[in-house]
Amino acid sequence: MKAVIAGAAVVLVTGMADGAPLEGKVAELAPLLGTWEVQGEWVGGPTVWARAHYGPGLNGRSVEGRLLVKDGDGAPYERYFSVFTHDDARNAWVAHTFHRDGRATRMDVDWRDGVLLTEWTEGDHSFRDRSELLGDGRMRWTVDVATAGTGDFQNVMNATWIQREEDFMPHPIDSNLFTADAVTTSFVKEATIRAPVEDVYRAWTNGEAFAAAYEPDRKALRANIDLAIGGRYEWLWDGETGSNGCQVLSFIPNRMVSFSWNAPPEQPDSRAQRTWVVVEFSPTDDGTHCRLTHLGFGEAEHWAETREYFANAWPYVLEQFRKNLEAAAAPPAGR
Repeated sequence: MKAVIAGAAVVLVTGMADGAPLEGKVAELAPLLGTWEVQGEWVGGPTVWARAHYGPGLNGRSVEGRLLVKDGDGAPYERYFSVFTHDDARNAWVAHTFHRDGRATRMDVDWRDGVLLTEWTEGDHSFRDRSELLGDGRMRWTVDVATAGTGDFQNVMNATWIQREEDFMPHPIDSNLFTADAVTTSFVKEATIRAPVEDVYRAWTNGEAFAAAYEPDRKALRANIDLAIGGRYEWLWDGETGSNGCQVLSFIPNRMVSFSWNAPPEQPDSRAQRTWVVVEFSPTDDGTHCRLTHLGFGEAEHWAETREYFANAWPYVLEQFRKNLEAAAAPPAGR
């Protein structure tokens, strides 16, 4: 089944856009453009979750991108990067795929009437992968497998990709947004929370857990947190406005997470750039010690206001987390 998973994903990898319109024969792939997500189950095997993004590359002469997957409840990670082109000399579609394990493959694919079909043999098995656009932002995905040379194909996957309006793929981190010296402009805030490290870490790295830990009764509060390098790290106080455009910079499960950060809208000069935050988690005898370091404030006059704002804001955040996480971890009354 591992070979099926690795092979079947190849035709679905598409992704990072350079913004150019598609040109020539490649323009026929325009209906595939965008961000797609799927969750299904291999017959007799594990559940698969994947996120793909189709976008133009090479000045519109190709469609390229990447596929993110998760292993169980783990964080999304990039498994493949592919480029789709049309070989005009042979009148054939070609997919060049770069694998997470360092391999690179080239395959002929068939694209016609909204159907993307790939067939190949790997080891003792033959595979047939078919993606069909259904309209209304849906794409049916089927995978069939047979013992090589027999032609007796059996279905192992039947799922539907759903197109998302929002592009929430991880993106490259723009270093130009960071302007300041980290050493001379940082400050540290700390708190001890009587709750397991796993719960505290999750409050900082999962959108639903954040909302429950920060202010569980605040209905508009939400967070977009995609735990992958370059993934979104957005706390949205009214459901729309907050740390829009901030990103995950690094993480070690249950030990550390770091992310870019911006100033509130009332400070537009600072908000146009980024600082960054590192939160470290250490187990204690009865809970978790949090150490938050905020770095990267600039030297211009408007940064002094921003630094003071967050020097006051982070203790409040830590206290909210402490209060609500401790309440959630406490045993029911009477026990």
